[in-house]
Amino acid sequence: MGKERCLQALRREKTDRTPWILLPGAYGGKASGCGAEAALRDADQMAAAFLACRERYAPDGMAVLYDTTVEAECLGCDLTWSGDGLPAVANHPLADTDEMLCRCMLPSEYDGRLPVILPAMQRIKEEAGADTALIAPICGPFTMAYQLRGERLLTEDLAGSPGYMQEILNYCAEAAFNMLGLYIGAGMDVIALAEPVLHRVPTERMGQLLADDYRAIFDLIRARGALSGLLAPGVSAAQLEALCNVGADWVSVGSALPAAEALAVTEKYPVCLGAGLEQGALCSGDAAAAAEKVRGLRTALEGHPAVLCGGEAVPYAAEEETVLAAARAACL
Repeated sequence: MGKERCLQALRREKTDRTPWILLPGAYGGKASGCGAEAALRDADQMAAAFLACRERYAPDGMAVLYDTTVEAECLGCDLTWSGDGLPAVANHPLADTDEMLCRCMLPSEYDGRLPVILPAMQRIKEEAGADTALIAPICGPFTMAYQLRGERLLTEDLAGSPGYMQEILNYCAEAAFNMLGLYIGAGMDVIALAEPVLHRVPTERMGQLLADDYRAIFDLIRARGALSGLLAPGVSAAQLEALCNVGADWVSVGSALPAAEALAVTEKYPVCLGAGLEQGALCSGDAAAAAEKVRGLRTALEGHPAVLCGGEAVPYAAEEETVLAAARAACL
């Protein structure tokens, strides 16, 4: 029932209640007891982390893996690993050059952690795919370009090198084509572009820079029989308006934009809104307050095409009791 409820909402169909989607990130390793790094680098532990979160929190939909460095690692970035969180990109291969990476580096099933991730997805599909909507976030083109280029993407390319900017975004869109094909082939129901850096793009440039690549990605997801999402925490109402027109089935905006303000935008477009708690609420240790905030969000979203999901991963530092209270408030 939870899976169908989630997919119905993403298709803008009526549901018995607003579904909720869990994005555990490294927190899955905390929930299962294996730790962050093992849950992100070992197929068995990755599957165990997913299944532990699914059993404990009973979401309607859940991300199998939420780590925007997967593609960066495939494309030559080094990673810095943390025992209590997601890895970080340690270098930017295109920071000191105006060349482009070879197309031979575009991700394949043999690159980076994909030989670990794909078997974990297949196992999760077998064990949980009948009841839980399986979400596969992939790094969006702008965030991927930022990982390859670093701050030069924002300080130089965005302002004065439109040719290079478009070239690197097109390359990153190609990488996304490869990733979505692999993930849909592994049984994922929903492919969501994760764009945590997108809010730094001026509103007036969003459509010009990204609309064509986004539409191409979302059209391909749809052609492959899956649903699509765009996780863009931190965007403003004006930025959200620009993102509602690029073909995604679902757009999550984080907690900074009030749900009522976001709904005023998304109601004008054929798109499902995702809204959720601020991360600090899950780390506060105040389970009752977190649950009350979730109930308030449910009230705001009820009757609208929406899901409870702000687009940000649950922090590793989140308190177990607080996450559990928020989960119960989301589905009871």
